Amino acid sequence: ENVQFGISPQGNLENNEMINADVYTWCAQAGYIDYVCPQLYYSLDNPALTFEDSLTAWSELDINKSVKLYVGLAGYKANSDADEGTWLYSNNILADEYKTAVNNEKVSGIMLYSYSALKDENASTEIANLTKAMSNNLDAENQTTVPIQ
Repeated sequence: ENVQFGISPQGNLENNEMINADVYTWCAQAGYIDYVCPQLYYSLDNPALTFEDSLTAWSELDINKSVKLYVGLAGYKANSDADEGTWLYSNNILADEYKTAVNNEKVSGIMLYSYSALKDENASTEIANLTKAMSNNLDAENQTTVPIQ
């Protein structure tokens, strides 16, 4: 009764189609999943697909009101040369992606992959900036997130 079942498909919707992962049906029809957490593991400047473009695509999907949309963030890429080195452009990428996600009315929250990023020295500044953005986004009275202005 209290168990939630969800999936974490690729962030690129076209890639999901190529592997026959029918995220369109799973998201649109009640009963398949309780939540979807696409792996939006792209930097803001990724030349192949940006975080914002992928988030827009997922936000425009027909998602049943019983299905929550969470955004998967790539903590493991922080301060790395991934995505043609675009994760080295800034140490605020995850914080900026978090702000973009929580300001999207269709997004219910974020999930960070992977736990090891929280302990990774190379990612420490990026993770600290994400933590600060999340802390600044709490309503002190009821400890819930509020949109960032």
